[in-house]
Amino acid sequence: MTMFKVLAVATALVSASAVAAQPGAMSDSQFFAAKRCQGLMSAKALGPSDSRAIDQVIEAASRARTSAVLDQADQVRADAVRAASHAGAQGRSVLVAERDGACQAFTARVATAGAGGAGGGGR
Repeated sequence: MTMFKVLAVATALVSASAVAAQPGAMSDSQFFAAKRCQGLMSAKALGPSDSRAIDQVIEAASRARTSAVLDQADQVRADAVRAASHAGAQGRSVLVAERDGACQAFTARVATAGAGGAGGGGR
């Protein structure tokens, strides 16, 4: 993936994640962005990251998806992991910035929901 494509995806992700942080149902494009974040958070090439919160978001949002959307979202996640494993130093730093920046809007959904008293218990 070229640097331009990475930046274009990151820009789209920032827009989608800002909306995703708001209460309500997640659109398919937001779901794809969340799956990309899940892939980045699980990519060993980018270093350790706690993916429990994004996993909860994905699990909840998956219930309302068709199998075609779920399959496409799985491909988006796999593409993110692949991009991380093939990225050079500069590409990895861009992906880490995306994971640690824009992707946090999705995990904020869990933190907000958890603040209501639904304890998230550690794994």
